[in-house]
Amino acid sequence: MSPGVVGSDDPDNTLVEPKDLQANLAILESKAPPARIRTATLIRKSRKMARSKEDQLFWQVCELQRLLDKLVRTHASTNVKLGAVTLEKELALRERDLARIERDLAQERVSALEAAILGDEP
Repeated sequence: MSPGVVGSDDPDNTLVEPKDLQANLAILESKAPPARIRTATLIRKSRKMARSKEDQLFWQVCELQRLLDKLVRTHASTNVKLGAVTLEKELALRERDLARIERDLAQERVSALEAAILGDEP
């Protein structure tokens, strides 16, 4: 590929896309009188604008990644808390069942003792 063309000669993607370069050139040309700014200056400023946009995009991606990591940590923490609440509820139900069973057993013992006492009476 020829120099200045984006493609396989640009593995780091450091070159500016021609359409972006043309758009930036048009913006710069519209802001300044053409007699005062040389083409090389326009190209240099256009590339600077493109790099600035890439930098902004990079930092936005970094911020999104940070927020995503925070969301994942929050989600994991919430799942752990929900699991703990579920286990606590299940434990409370089991304790209530155990108390009911103990009451039933105590009632059966009382009934058995009463039956034994009544059976001993003449």
